[in-house]
Amino acid sequence: MQEITLGIPHLIGSNSGENFAILFQKSLDQFECTRKLFSITTDNTLTNNKMVKWIENKFPEFNHKTHLLGCFDHVINLAAKSALAILGTNKEDEEGNKLPTSVMDEMKLKNDDLSKYMINNNKWEQSCHIVHMLDPLGAATELLCGSEYPTLNSALPIYLILMKRLTIIQNGLYDQGQLIEPTRKMFEKLNQYL
Repeated sequence: MQEITLGIPHLIGSNSGENFAILFQKSLDQFECTRKLFSITTDNTLTNNKMVKWIENKFPEFNHKTHLLGCFDHVINLAAKSALAILGTNKEDEEGNKLPTSVMDEMKLKNDDLSKYMINNNKWEQSCHIVHMLDPLGAATELLCGSEYPTLNSALPIYLILMKRLTIIQNGLYDQGQLIEPTRKMFEKLNQYL
């Protein structure tokens, strides 16, 4: 299998999937690889989904559901957001002005009532588990960002390793019940788009 990066010429007119598809087909024709198309890696989900469906209509051997690899960085971001959405936010933490830590520590020493706002060891440990859960997503994003044009050959192994690492983390969460559902949501989101 060979991998080539095709640039689509500057689009004049509507920024639609069909217009991209016509330009993409012209590029494929120019390089005589229209019938050799195996997969497409894209960076714009909506427009490119329309583009590959148009290509599939012209070339039925190309199945957009199994041969399109969307913007993997975007999918990873959506997976992280879906996990964090389950954990929710603390509205009290989002309101008011932020004080430097040193000022808060000094105030705490002077006023014991402020201790309820201090993060205890359990909360720190929980935060560490959340970071550990999200680490594979960050590592995958970092690897993908190293390539100007991530292709199936580079993105697929990263995806497989990411899923394996998330499985290991999920299996190790037996004592962290609140993180099992967010990890499952990450799996769902990654599988939904890829």
